[in-house]
Amino acid sequence: MRKVPLWSRLVLLLIVGGAALFGYLRWYSRSVVAAAVPPGSRPVVTTLDPAASDRLLQVVTEARERLDLPGLQVAVVRGGEVVWAGGAGWADPPARRVVSVEDRYHIGSVSKLYTAAVILKLAEEGRLSLDDTVSRFIPGIPNGEQITVRQLLNHTGGLGNYTEDMAFNLKTVLLRRRWSVDEVLDVIRQQAPRSAPGTEHYYSNSNYVLLGRIAEAAGARPFSDLLHDEVLRPLGLTNTYLAAGEDRSPGTVRGYDVTVLGTGRLGIKMDMERFRAPFETSAFAAGAVTASAAEVARFTYGLFGGRLLADSTLQSMLTFVDAPDEDMPEQTGYGLGVRRLVIGGEEMVGHTGTLPGYSNVALYSPAHDHAIAVLSNLSMSDVTQVLAEVHAVLKEAAAAR
Repeated sequence: MRKVPLWSRLVLLLIVGGAALFGYLRWYSRSVVAAAVPPGSRPVVTTLDPAASDRLLQVVTEARERLDLPGLQVAVVRGGEVVWAGGAGWADPPARRVVSVEDRYHIGSVSKLYTAAVILKLAEEGRLSLDDTVSRFIPGIPNGEQITVRQLLNHTGGLGNYTEDMAFNLKTVLLRRRWSVDEVLDVIRQQAPRSAPGTEHYYSNSNYVLLGRIAEAAGARPFSDLLHDEVLRPLGLTNTYLAAGEDRSPGTVRGYDVTVLGTGRLGIKMDMERFRAPFETSAFAAGAVTASAAEVARFTYGLFGGRLLADSTLQSMLTFVDAPDEDMPEQTGYGLGVRRLVIGGEEMVGHTGTLPGYSNVALYSPAHDHAIAVLSNLSMSDVTQVLAEVHAVLKEAAAAR
């Protein structure tokens, strides 16, 4: 009998082992990460009538199943009060911990609304001007003598995006590097500008890292303290934090990703807990806020409902530049940290947010005076569609009254 070469046996072993691992990961994604939750484990807090509340819970439950999400959390604020908050699914699938209304999610770029609010509060206090240039606060930024704070806020400063830098991403994902703000600023300094300041809108996370450091320089305090003092405390928010790579608190949900390693096409959701600290520390003021849907909706309502900023400041915030975005066809403009989207034929304002492991959206409807926040612990999920469905239910309920 002819002997099978060693290399052939090794190749066969690798193929069999790879197939077994692939099968296990697919099974794990279906049976653990997005498994059905026990009956009676869908929490709801509401002051709405039972029919509207039940319909909203149905929307959330069906969306969670349709989008194959581990978990989903939604809240609605009207008149400054949470009128509905609920969720479905798993906050921590391996631990079999179901979603609660107190759970905190990494809200990604929804954080930009908070950062913009901090900057605008500091401007109201005279600590900075929106026409100040970046170079007044941070040296060495390309075109820093020309780019203004206002241009950072509406992404017209022409800077590149540090999160699109290959070396940065390799260090973050493969080496699981924890970043200091100064190290991220060095990455930004090394990138060539995309365009001259003021000539085009280009969405860049670099702008909001710079704004966080500018806030610290103007406010003479760490950004986390400024966030608390200028935004969270005035609005009575006690379950919102700036994450900075610390140990995960019990209230923060576990995130899953389908894009960083391209596993979504294989039906596999990757647990992102091991990468959490690198992404948190690199995001800083561009995307490191954690909060519950109820507090995100309360913040969004407080901001656009005139409970945080002066009317003239809010008007400046809602001055939009043309901002076409192929990844966000609903977008019709970008203000000072604000996306303007058309949802169900109506204009709404707020922001979307993605961090590997999470997808979120928070919008305020001027026509109906309510804010909606939708948070999920799976990257690249269609949470904007979920918000549109929630908005439609609220309109129907209002019309029936």
